[in-house]
Amino acid sequence: IMSTSGKNLSLKAYIDGKEASIEIPYESLFELFEFRKQYEEYAKDVSTPVDYHEPERIIYDSAKLLVKHGVCSTELLQRHFHMGYGRAASIIDELENLGVITVVGNKRFIKVKNEEELCDIFKKQIALNVIQLKDMRSAIEVILKRKRCTTPLVQKSLDWGYGHTQTTMLNLEIIGAVSPRIEGKIERDILIKNLAEYDKLIKQLQLSK
Repeated sequence: IMSTSGKNLSLKAYIDGKEASIEIPYESLFELFEFRKQYEEYAKDVSTPVDYHEPERIIYDSAKLLVKHGVCSTELLQRHFHMGYGRAASIIDELENLGVITVVGNKRFIKVKNEEELCDIFKKQIALNVIQLKDMRSAIEVILKRKRCTTPLVQKSLDWGYGHTQTTMLNLEIIGAVSPRIEGKIERDILIKNLAEYDKLIKQLQLSK
């Protein structure tokens, strides 16, 4: 049984002869319907199981997904990456610390307008990390020398761990030195011709920080 009461919608039911009731504010119902419309849009994305060996990649891909849909939603991350609520919530917190997400009142919103702005935020983080810059230089030297760009190649050549290699490859992807990873393909495209072009990218990176 439904009835209206002021700004609320009253729901009543009889279970085993006993009355149970609940009142739902219209505002909450409106938010529920809005969420449903948004979900129908982003549910069209192909869900991707998360790889917990690549924490930086998870954060970056999560940021891109949220910016694409313009919503700050743990539910979106959970469904898309097949992760639990705790992991999704920690990623939201991390993105807030990075400046991708902002808080207004008691709600969170996506602060970044597009993927280009998002990329600039991550580039600035890379520029501030001297150790990462050194590792990126080592990796690109191997890639240019061998004229191949694969994670196993860099990992074996530099005797790095899997996670460390993946982080370095992601950073090279973000600054535009190598192409994004394509699902099902090991090889990436090399987007620079030599170390001089790479040094130019790094110089631009450091000037923007």
